[in-house]
Amino acid sequence: MKMKKVLVAIAATAILLPALQSCKKGDEDPGMSFRSRKGRLVGEWTVATMDRTSTSTSSDDNSGSSSWTGGSDSNSDNTDRTSDETYTFDGAAESMTESSTWSNTYVGCTGCTSTTNSDTWEMNMDGAAGTWSMKETNTNSGGTDTQEASGTYTNATSISYTFEKDGTFTMTKTTDVTYAQTASSYNGVATVYTTTWKEEGTETETQTVTGTWSFIGKNKNDEMKNKERVALFFASSTTSTTETSTSNGGCTGCTDETSTTVETYTDTYTDNQVDETWTLTQLANKEMAGNMDWASTQNYTRDYDYTSTGWSSSSDDNNTETSSGTGSFTMTQE
Repeated sequence: MKMKKVLVAIAATAILLPALQSCKKGDEDPGMSFRSRKGRLVGEWTVATMDRTSTSTSSDDNSGSSSWTGGSDSNSDNTDRTSDETYTFDGAAESMTESSTWSNTYVGCTGCTSTTNSDTWEMNMDGAAGTWSMKETNTNSGGTDTQEASGTYTNATSISYTFEKDGTFTMTKTTDVTYAQTASSYNGVATVYTTTWKEEGTETETQTVTGTWSFIGKNKNDEMKNKERVALFFASSTTSTTETSTSNGGCTGCTDETSTTVETYTDTYTDNQVDETWTLTQLANKEMAGNMDWASTQNYTRDYDYTSTGWSSSSDDNNTETSSGTGSFTMTQE
């Protein structure tokens, strides 16, 4: 009788083992798992590391209004932009290098003559605490101006993804920054920063992206297994930034002037297309790792609101952005 039970157990294991092994999709997946692949993905994930390299071009057609103490007016703004970015996140802070060029046609008020500008922008930031630098070159009918600035900063960032059983997902990113500007120049003429000069502030930014997700089936040509990849479809993205800055003008006897600005924009995507593809190299109970890539043209509308001391503006924009890039990530669950 005991021998019969042993034989039955061996037979059951022989039947079950191939099914469990078939759950292994990524190279670092567990050999056996009693949870389905969907069951392992669903839940809240904290990003431990992320690297992204991207290139994008965009065209923005904006119309809006501005108001200030004692008046208001309408404006329009059309911008074409090309941008390259390298981004790294280590689980606690961001590092990035960004370079952009754009051309802009702006009508600042009713009946005003349009102005055309061409800009080149560079921005560098490295890690949780360190130095930042910025350079902007602007060309218009009056000539070319170059402005440079640099300083110190601290950076604290958290990123999480939540995947739901119903096929929806939410990405939440929060960044807190403190900064101080310690040097600047305009057309090669340096601004002298002394102990009396103050140009500093704090900034908090929260971004929320919502959309849907689904597993991608097997593809023999790409040597991809069933459910090895995940497709993300973006529905909307909302970014809200609150900045408090203090400056004293650097003059003898000047007092500190503090202002607070709140900037919010919501993008609503109008194309039902794959915005990111994740290839999962590991999907365990508490760990996930993979590579990401994207190459898409997105059409979206943007609602934009900006308020500052004595000033506010809003606009409704129609934008088209073509972007491509690659990256990698690791995530954990509690």
